[in-house]
Parts: sequence; structure tokens; C-alpha cells
Amino acid sequence: MIRRPPRSTPKPSSAASDVYKRQLEQYRTLAQSTERHPILMDCYRSQHRWEDVKFLWSELADVSPDAPTVAEGRIIFANSFADQGNFPKAINILEKGWKAPSRPQEHHLRKAYALADLYDRAAMPVKSRELFGWIQKNAPSYLDAAERYKQLA
Repeated sequence: MIRRPPRSTPKPSSAASDVYKRQLEQYRTLAQSTERHPILMDCYRSQHRWEDVKFLWSELADVSPDAPTVAEGRIIFANSFADQGNFPKAINILEKGWKAPSRPQEHHLRKAYALADLYDRAAMPVKSRELFGWIQKNAPSYLDAAERYKQLA
């Protein structure tokens, strides 16, 4: 006879995720820092805790520590709306202030990729292809941007 654990027992990965989330929450409280906000936002996003994602984004946006951290937070905040099916709001968040830089850094590519993905998911293939093309031109081997560009042809 095979004994199965009760259904209320969390999966090991879920338990580990909860422990990590608690540690991040403690860090946030003790350090008075926003540098880990994007990670905690993503934890909350995976749990559909939309108000907590929004709260952390507002803190992060107010402090605006550095461009890569703010870009990551913005991507997660936007995708929290996409997760709820609100693609116009998600796209609006990532389009705000978007201008293709002449010398893109990693955080520019991440933001462009996230926006191109949202365009694709929102059935806006022309805009999606344009942005994936820009990524491919500036970073030919960036993630699967080249493949996605070709698929949208």
C-alpha cells in the first residue's frame, strides 16, 4: 500500500518559495531598501496578490534606485496586469517613457522584449515584429527574439 501525504502538505518547491519570500519580506523591513522589490513583486505576482505588487511598485517608483532595478519592477508590474487579462494597461505601463536607445544595455533589451511579448499576446503583430526586429538588430542572440521576429513575418 502506497501512502500519500495529505493534500494540505505544500510541495517542496512551494515551501522553499514561501521561505524565500518570507526572507525577502524580512530583508525589506530591516534594510529599508527597494533593491529586492522586483523579486518580492514577482513572488506576489505568482500568488495573484495584485495589491501587494502595486504597493511595492509605487515604493520602487518613488525611490527609483537605478535604471535596471526600476526596469525590472516596471516589467513585473506591467505583467501583473497582463496576468489579469488587461493587456492595454500592461502595454501602457511599458510604453511609458519607452524610446529605443542608440546603445542599449541589458535593461533596455529586457524592457523591449517584455513589451514586444505583450504586443504579441495582445494580437498586435506589427508592433511586436518591429520591436523584436530592433532587439535582433542590437543583440542578435538575445533570448529567442530572432525566432519570434521570424515567426511574426
